[in-house]
Amino acid sequence: MIERRSFGQTRDGQEAFLYVLKNKNGMEAHILDYGAALVRLFVPDREGKLDDIVLGYDSVSGYEVNESSQGVVVGRVANRIRGAQFTLNGRIYSLDKNDGENTLHSGYDRYGFHFYRVYRDEDENAVTLKRISPHMEQGFPGNLNLAVTYKLTEENELVISYEARSDRDTPINVTNHSYFNLRGFDAQKLQTHQAMIRSSFITETGTDCVPTGNFISVEGTPMDLRQMTPFMDQIDADFEPLIIGHGFDHNYVLEQEEGKPDAAAIETVSGRKMEVFTDLPGIQFYTANWLSEDEIGKGGIPHKPRTAICFETQFFPNSCNIPSFPNSILPEGEKFRSETRFRFSVIE
Repeated sequence: MIERRSFGQTRDGQEAFLYVLKNKNGMEAHILDYGAALVRLFVPDREGKLDDIVLGYDSVSGYEVNESSQGVVVGRVANRIRGAQFTLNGRIYSLDKNDGENTLHSGYDRYGFHFYRVYRDEDENAVTLKRISPHMEQGFPGNLNLAVTYKLTEENELVISYEARSDRDTPINVTNHSYFNLRGFDAQKLQTHQAMIRSSFITETGTDCVPTGNFISVEGTPMDLRQMTPFMDQIDADFEPLIIGHGFDHNYVLEQEEGKPDAAAIETVSGRKMEVFTDLPGIQFYTANWLSEDEIGKGGIPHKPRTAICFETQFFPNSCNIPSFPNSILPEGEKFRSETRFRFSVIE
């Protein structure tokens, strides 16, 4: 049975609800109807002890001021768009400038600040959250019907799938923006984490962190994560992309191999391992460099920089302005589908 729990009221008095998915191994995923957020994710360690491994807030009021996009679905276009505009079918579309002269996560009116209709599927141990993003919301063309499904399997996988259809051509790049600390959301450090990304290149950015259209080989650089790597040992290296991002905040170009994870992380104290599988061409690996201690999270703990990692599966940032990048335009009437799986296990 998929339990529904109250999660407080918004400023305008609307009640928010969590939907709790559980499996036979004790895992739990708590999904919020506001922002379609992953609020809690309880995962066993090597001793079988369960901990919540995602940052977030204790009630819906935190998600109403969630500038760092903790756990929410981000759209219509995640990540950055240069100059806060793009041209489609001969028309220039202007967006919010909420990141200097650029757009980040589609501006101020984010998908994480809206309620979704929730449909429970007991047979699949899944919930589907739906909303319509109206024509010109955030500045994007087309009425977009979006459905996001969270499914928890008996194999300790959290599967997030996306479906969307628009009545006009429109850019699309939806992702989940969960902040993971595999030792527990309150661990407050990443030094015992290691990461792997199956990628030989990152997309080059300017000093504004927006891709230029060029690529940088990771070979021989501190950003080479093709093997499991203690990345915190390299985060402050004298390497221009790391300096620009204040750490890791870069799109990795994936080299997908059937049956193999596109990315993975381990935490050596708890023994938890997380593998990431996606059908999208890129992953933004982000070490939470821009978190602010002004944001108070679960248990009254501030959201400090570099206390979590994000694996944001995506089209390359700024794709709507760079024709050589994988095409992120959803044609009118066609269905967009994508799936990301987070698989959990333990190391010895």
